[in-house]
Amino acid sequence: MDKVIKKINKEEWFNEYFKDKNEKNEIIKKLISTTDYLDWVINFIDNTEELSNEENYLDSLIEIDKDNINKLDLFYRGIKNYAKENYIYPTKCYYGSYYKIKYNDIGFEVGLIEGQGTVTYFCSKTPIKKKREFVDFNDIMTNKKQKNVGEINDSLDSISDMIMKAYQKGIPLESIKEAVYKATNIIEDNNQKKLLRERKR
Repeated sequence: MDKVIKKINKEEWFNEYFKDKNEKNEIIKKLISTTDYLDWVINFIDNTEELSNEENYLDSLIEIDKDNINKLDLFYRGIKNYAKENYIYPTKCYYGSYYKIKYNDIGFEVGLIEGQGTVTYFCSKTPIKKKREFVDFNDIMTNKKQKNVGEINDSLDSISDMIMKAYQKGIPLESIKEAVYKATNIIEDNNQKKLLRERKR
């Protein structure tokens, strides 16, 4: 009898999990497919310059603003999903990371702060100094592919093919992982000359 109860509870948990996930995905789509939410953000931060879903910050707000700010994590996730598909990565900083987006010549940083087991989402205005550093919100709304996506996909496919061929030739997987790890570390260190020297051996 206990086993039957556990099985039902597990099924109910999965049903609730996927229902919640689907509902959140629908909200995310709505947040990034129109300007409604971003228009509210613009109006809200006209005076404050920044908004956050931190609890202490939320306590002083009216209910409608609380509801919108509580969607900030989903808004961030929508931007992150688009950015990931287009090989755009967040700017890292000592307290977390953020994406730069622009809309109607207004710049924003939308990001998260991690610390002490909590994640706080924020959105703040930022001046647009270099347009290429910003993702146009119009591109996000229309799910427009960035110019270099096709080229990146081709390059990554080529790298994957080379790795598969190396493995099929009998090169140990550990050796392949080590070679990839070394190469990426060298690139991160901005030491291309070292990479070229190692290849000449």
